[in-house]
Amino acid sequence: MSDSMSMTDQDFTLLKTLVALAWADGSLAEGELEWIEKVMDQLQVPAGQRQEMLKGAPPLPSEGELQEALPEGEDRETFLRFLLSVSLEDGETSLEELNLLKDLSHKLGVSGDALEEMRQSVLAP
Repeated sequence: MSDSMSMTDQDFTLLKTLVALAWADGSLAEGELEWIEKVMDQLQVPAGQRQEMLKGAPPLPSEGELQEALPEGEDRETFLRFLLSVSLEDGETSLEELNLLKDLSHKLGVSGDALEEMRQSVLAP
């Protein structure tokens, strides 16, 4: 893989999911925005597209889009752990964020129990 990455459909799906989570509680916390900007920098998202994506919460990707972006179970859990960490940037995971994470885990075939275990491990590393 070269240093210059371009955004694939799968990358876009995951980025959209990250932005949707960050907006789930109705506002973007500074820490959430920093994570999004780091990912956008890594994916070299053009400025115009960045602004468009940050205007508000995008619709959550479909089950098929998510499963295509994350075909492996281990990758799915890693992504959910990352999202759990981002959700804690403003001090706590809001009910709206938790509901979105539960919806995501269901779409990715990760049990509610497994999600709760991940949440506990992120809270107390």
